[in-house]
This record gives sequence, C-alpha cells and structure tokens, in this order.
Amino acid sequence: MPKTQKKDMKIKLIIIFVVLVIVSTIGAFVWFYNNEKVELLKDTFQFEYGDIVKLEGKDILDTTKESIINTFQADYSSLEIEQDKDYPKVGSYDLQIHYKINGRVENENIKIIVKDTKKPNFTKLPEKIELNKGFHLDDLNSYFEAEDLSPFEIKIDTEKLDSNKSGEYEITVTAIDKYDNKNEQNVKVIVKEEPQKSNGQTLNKQNQTIETKSTPYTVSSPRYVNGIMIVNKKNPLPYNYNPYENAEAGKQIRSLISEMQTLGFNISNSYSGFRSFDTQAGLYQNYVNNHGQAKADTFSARAGYSEHQTGLAFDLLHRDGTLVENRNEANWIAQNAHRFGFIVRYQAGKEHITGYQAEPWHLRYVGQAATDIYNSGLTLEEYLGVQGGGY
Repeated sequence: MPKTQKKDMKIKLIIIFVVLVIVSTIGAFVWFYNNEKVELLKDTFQFEYGDIVKLEGKDILDTTKESIINTFQADYSSLEIEQDKDYPKVGSYDLQIHYKINGRVENENIKIIVKDTKKPNFTKLPEKIELNKGFHLDDLNSYFEAEDLSPFEIKIDTEKLDSNKSGEYEITVTAIDKYDNKNEQNVKVIVKEEPQKSNGQTLNKQNQTIETKSTPYTVSSPRYVNGIMIVNKKNPLPYNYNPYENAEAGKQIRSLISEMQTLGFNISNSYSGFRSFDTQAGLYQNYVNNHGQAKADTFSARAGYSEHQTGLAFDLLHRDGTLVENRNEANWIAQNAHRFGFIVRYQAGKEHITGYQAEPWHLRYVGQAATDIYNSGLTLEEYLGVQGGGY
C-alpha cells in the first residue's frame, strides 16, 4: 500500500476513534442524566401526637441541589386529622413524596409514625389536703385535675388512708392516658376531727365569725318548695348531707352527653357532679386565696351552699377538661336540657337573682318540671317564688 494511502487510513481510524469516544461520552452523559437518582436520607419519620406533620426536601432527600429541593412536595392526604385540629391522630401512615430531577418527576414512599409519648399534666394538684373525719373517699376526686391531648383518667390510691381516723396520710395520685403515659404524684392528706357546731356560727381560717340566719350547722334538712329542692345563698344544706350522685339524674346527664357527642359536639364523658361539704370547702377556699372572697362569691359557692352537694347538679366538660361555654354548645344545651329533666341553673342577666355569674355548663336536675321552667324563662328562684341574691 502506498504511503499516502496508509496515512489516509490512519487519519480515518483516528477520526473514527475520536467520534466513538465523543459518542460514548455523550451517551454516557445522556444515560446518567436520564437515570440520575436521589437517595432518601431515611424512609421513616416519627412525630409526637399534637405536632403538625410537615416535611421539607432537605430533611428527606440526600442532595444539596436547590433545583431538586425546591420542587419537593409531600402528599399528606393519607393522614387522619383530628376533628377541629391541625394535627393527625396517633397511628402509622404511608405517604408519597414527589420531586423533580433533570426535568422528570420522581416518586418515593415514606412512612409517618405518630406517637403519644407525653404524660398528662396536672393542672390542679395540692401539696396538702385537710378533711374532716368521716369524709367519703370519692370526695378526693375534686381536688385533682389534669390535661392531656389523649383521653386519660385520674386514679387515687387510698389503700393506706383511713378516713375515719384522724391523722396524717400520704396518697398516690396517678394521671394515666390511653397510651399508658403516667404522671404519679404523692399528696399529703390530713384527717381532722369534725368542726364544732356553734349556734349558727362557724369559724374561718382567720378565726373570724361569720353570722348567717341559716347555716349548714343549723339546718337539719334541705328545703323543698313544690317538691323541688332549693339550694342557694339563702337556703343552705346541712353540713353532713351526703346523698352522692342521684341515680336518675346521673342516668339523664349521661344520655344528654351521648346525644351531644352523636351530634358532633366536643363533650367529655366525664363531668363534675356530686361534691361533699368538705370538698366544696376546699375548692371555695382555693378560689378565695387566688381571687379574694368578693370575687370568689360570684362564681363559687361556700361549703353547704353548693348545688353540687345535692347530687343533682352537673358541670359539663370538654374532652380536654375545660368547662363547656362555646356559643353553639351553650345554645344547644339551653334549648334541649329540659328534654332530659335539666335546667340551666345560672342564666345571663339573672345574676342578681341567682347570686352567681352565668354558667352555661351548670345543669340542675328537676325532673318533669324542667320543661315548664324552661318555657317560663324564669330562674328556679323566680319559678318557686323564693328569695335569691347574696348571702
């Protein structure tokens, strides 16, 4: 082969080689461009119950490319959100995420786990409780309150407590939610001898005498008018009157609560019902300590003057333990309580008659008379023709 032809052949081979290299490089680049993947940093994420579930690309994708991070999206439609809240229920959820890489959309599956790991928080927890000898152990319930996003209950261990023997004891109070998160506290209980009766007088903590025409220590039985028990600031109950919860009233309040829950109202199965004389004494004194007596008397009854001691009065609660006073809830209660034998005891605009500020959550069981009282628009004092107002 002539030298000229050999040279031309060599040049052609070089050209072909260069072309092949270029084509291979372009092909590799195109393949990589079209098949580039971004790894997940992790595929399972845990959130605390009550937290809003929100994810960002930088928390999930193993990349620093802003073009990818900025196109990240998560599909939250599988989350089961609590009613009237912005956070999901406890559980495990499969979510899909989307992001764009090199012009194409990639999809990945991740898992979201929502757990409740927080113990209930006590909102009412006295260091010491003083009660008179002979009190009922159920009286202790009203001294403790707690809050939690999950349903919970308060348990009181009174195994070492003797309510019939004066002395100093320690009880264990446990707030435990449905996920077994516990908050245990020890509380001192001092059981005292019963207070002395003194001709219509009783002493407060400052040993000052409070004079009343009728007191829990001078009346021997509740006052009834037209077959209805009346308890207000002029008509006290005996200090040792302990009927506990009225069976029919308890049955009806639970029926009312059930109907409200069926209609979608956020009403708890728990309620504040019967309170003994000693329990009310403790509650009232706490309010006096925090707000002064004048203010406390507008929303809390002194011991012996509380309808809760009758076993016929109930305070409705939300599931978080707060009192029910939302307008829609209050309107429904006001318009329907009579169907269950209840009246809204303390109405707005009637404070000078009932002696207390309006309480849309406080229901009093009066049985068959409820509808007639409701239709009259009158307070119980007006309906029965008895004196109301202050002490």
